[in-house]
Amino acid sequence: MKLYTSNVVADWLAVIPRRVRQLRDEGVIAEKAPGLYDLQSCVVRYISYLRKGNGNTNLNDERAMLTKAKREAADMENEERRGNLHSTGDIEKGAVGGNQQRHGALAHRQRAISAGDHGRHRGPSCTQK
Repeated sequence: MKLYTSNVVADWLAVIPRRVRQLRDEGVIAEKAPGLYDLQSCVVRYISYLRKGNGNTNLNDERAMLTKAKREAADMENEERRGNLHSTGDIEKGAVGGNQQRHGALAHRQRAISAGDHGRHRGPSCTQK
């Protein structure tokens, strides 16, 4: 069995030599002698590591999440084409307009209170007491 340096293993795994040492420290690959690796076993173990994920995620889970995100994006695009969705800009314009109306009504009430009305007259449909 021929042994290879971390530089050769790094080339085969498409990583840098430092990552090879990290993978060794994590127990993903094993040294056969100090600084020397069995290339075939490193490649097989690294592929297995990638398939299982690095403890955080699984490749199949990632694919499922990607498929779901693509489906949701396509659904939103279709709803927007049908006119069932509103753009953020339209909603923001409506929110600003509503805030301006509320601000105007609040300013009107503040002026009425300052003038001594103190809330007795609440608008054209109310009668004064």
